[in-house]
Amino acid sequence: MALGYYTVANRLILILTEFLGGTVNHVAWPAFARLQDDPDRLRNGFYSASQMLGLVLFPMFFGVLAVASNIIPFMFGQQWEQSIQIVQVLVFIGIIHSLTK
Repeated sequence: MALGYYTVANRLILILTEFLGGTVNHVAWPAFARLQDDPDRLRNGFYSASQMLGLVLFPMFFGVLAVASNIIPFMFGQQWEQSIQIVQVLVFIGIIHSLTK
């Protein structure tokens, strides 16, 4: 059953990171490809994209951290309430994962 709690918590974090991170990747990679011959602009573009992603991700993940006790029962049902603490830990891993993806 412990693996189930982890799976539910991880699924919530992955939904958030894939949704936002995937959207950013679809925009950023073509832009970075155009800048591949200009390392300075590529580096600056990467830093700018990372900062903007962080401006969105940090509040979103901390929001999930704050309302995890309501989100888990709503999305997955009362039987998965033990996943709440796992979500609260995985939020921080999700931030790191999203920024390094």
